Amino acid sequence: MTAGKRYHVVWRVYPQLDLVQMSGLLTGLAILKRRGVISLAVEYIDRVCDSLMTMELIVTEIRSGRTKQVVFDFHDRGDKIYPDPLDFADLYYKRQCGPETRPAAGPAGAHKIRPLGMTVAGFSRPAWRLVAAAIYGSLHTSQARQARPNLTKLLRQAYNDARLWLLLPPPDSARANPTDAKQPLIVFQPRLWMTTPGSGDVFDVANDDRVETVRVLQRAFPDMATIGIVHSPFAKQVAEPLLLHRHVNTEEHHRQLRSATVAVNCVGLSGSVGWKFAEYLAAGCAVVSQPIDKEFLAPIEAGVHYLPYHSPAECVELCRRLLDHPDLMARMGEVNRAYFEQWVNPPVHALHLLNRSFEET
Repeated sequence: MTAGKRYHVVWRVYPQLDLVQMSGLLTGLAILKRRGVISLAVEYIDRVCDSLMTMELIVTEIRSGRTKQVVFDFHDRGDKIYPDPLDFADLYYKRQCGPETRPAAGPAGAHKIRPLGMTVAGFSRPAWRLVAAAIYGSLHTSQARQARPNLTKLLRQAYNDARLWLLLPPPDSARANPTDAKQPLIVFQPRLWMTTPGSGDVFDVANDDRVETVRVLQRAFPDMATIGIVHSPFAKQVAEPLLLHRHVNTEEHHRQLRSATVAVNCVGLSGSVGWKFAEYLAAGCAVVSQPIDKEFLAPIEAGVHYLPYHSPAECVELCRRLLDHPDLMARMGEVNRAYFEQWVNPPVHALHLLNRSFEET
């Protein structure tokens, strides 16, 4: 390890991991390594973890020699805590950290819980070695081979992992550029959950809300082709008139955001805040969102970073308010852009988490 490095990080690579969920922070760590802020090593674990959505790190502060065992949990449910990673961790960073999270960790684990903050998806070129390490880990260990019935499925998983890096745009793809020209444009493109229509389950209720919100927004702003439901066979079956005019891939969606002034956000099934909100921040959009009750590295505040809506009709009203008040819209966009740079941008985000791991004794 050369002089000037602040941390040595060991990533414990299990045979099966959700690399998409981890992609933003993998990119952040890779960039910090390239900048000489950290050194980075990989340790292969020859057993299957009870979670595909947790990263385990052993982090050493080089100056003091102190070591912390750190877990990043990317699961969308705030009340879902994984026992083995929690036992491993000195600090357990939870992406969807809400009022329900610490009680879910139990009396012995609640003190370990910290907010992970908002994440983005996408691999940058410096992260390729980490992706390759994870793919190698998926093929390398005896437990990995036993976890999949045959060589074909094993190789298919490795192929799918590699394909992620090739197809996902980089995590700063939505980031506003100085040359981007903003227009009075609203973007709202929700997905529908696969479920039984009319069943009344949580997926059906969420779908109904998204469908109605798209319907009233399209009625209020009929010339905005950036409002619509994302294409899928299920969405075509239940809401074909409300689909986007054509399929929009991630890169095009990001281009739309960079030229838009307003973006609408719906929370996940358990109130989770997804990648789209982070993309809205990166693009410098004013945001209209269902209320948010999650903890982040720095607060996301109603009235500052977004305007909260409680019904589809209120969503329309708030979008009109922003479009009718360009100063308010621009001010919120600037605040959100600054938030992304200070708290979400992958190398900045990763360094915040490493620093915070040693701020408490």
